[in-house]
Amino acid sequence: MAELANQTQAEAIQNSLAQTEPIDMEALAADVVALAMKAGASDAEAVVREGDEFSVNVRMGQVETLKESGSRRWG
Repeated sequence: MAELANQTQAEAIQNSLAQTEPIDMEALAADVVALAMKAGASDAEAVVREGDEFSVNVRMGQVETLKESGSRRWG
């Protein structure tokens, strides 16, 4: 039963990463560590990163390309 609860909590964490809305990355890391400890880990660490990038290439005074990207990673 505890394994099912841990799986449900892990799925909730994964679903929050798939959102396009801002999420509390610090809370996410704390949830991941808590889940690992609850599952029996004697030590746990979580790393989360979020970033956005925007670039413009101009050629001969004209905008040639616009690029925008965002990423969320955890491990």
